[in-house]
Amino acid sequence: MFGNAHINTFDSKTYTHYGQCDYTLVEVPMEGSYWKVIIQNEDYCDPRQACPKKLYIHMHGVEIVLGQKGANGFSAIVNSREIKKFPYTDSSKKIYIKVLVRETVN
Repeated sequence: MFGNAHINTFDSKTYTHYGQCDYTLVEVPMEGSYWKVIIQNEDYCDPRQACPKKLYIHMHGVEIVLGQKGANGFSAIVNSREIKKFPYTDSSKKIYIKVLVRETVN
């Protein structure tokens, strides 16, 4: 994913998606579980514009939600619990989240 609404696929195709909907980026069935990554555009946005997004990652019964929080921040939620300190590690579930912020200059 890059920019406001661009997605490169595993087969090297690029798509641009605007609008009020969820997109399943990848879904892999696993024995007794699954691995899934979903991008969700916010419901209140204008479908003709790039929308604020949330990224949902589901794996082995763990849900991670990454999204915007205010004008200059982001939020990270693991199984309904907000994470406020990074890097975040939960060794019982083998989760490690490290945040990398990259600014772009126009």
